[in-house]
Amino acid sequence: MADSTGSTITDSNAKDIPTESKLPPHGTPCWLHIPAHSVPRARQFYASLLNWTYAPSSEEYPAEEMAMIVYPHAKLNEAGFMGGILRVKEGKGEQVWANTGGVAEGKKPVAPLVYTWVDSVDDAVAKVEGLGGKVISGKVEEGKTGWMAVLADTEGNAIGVYQLQPGVTC
Repeated sequence: MADSTGSTITDSNAKDIPTESKLPPHGTPCWLHIPAHSVPRARQFYASLLNWTYAPSSEEYPAEEMAMIVYPHAKLNEAGFMGGILRVKEGKGEQVWANTGGVAEGKKPVAPLVYTWVDSVDDAVAKVEGLGGKVISGKVEEGKTGWMAVLADTEGNAIGVYQLQPGVTC
């Protein structure tokens, strides 16, 4: 079976996407965000280079906007480490930090971002400046499932923090 961009989805890799799990401990990596100006082009690149496959697209997450990664190592998927290639949207709140252009268009590169689970996005945002970091993008709602923020560490590296809303499972 192929999804709307032509990437092959098989029962063997689609079943590796977690449908329900326990939350990992605070500080555990949970999401790899890869910004892209062309999601189909980036999908093909990572599929060819790293053998990544993708979950089927949906009405909520169309193939032109997002590709959910299914990693070759099933244990990553089972552990709840997820990821996606997401279309860069100029001037859209939480994504403004990544809008520096794309190498393929001859512009400055956008950067992948790893999100980590936190017990409270509010606490992480409140704590970062006292530790010498900065808030790049404050707390925003992520779909219907949680909240996220993008922070900078003491060296200027971006780090995402993510918290599920009460009652939501990953």
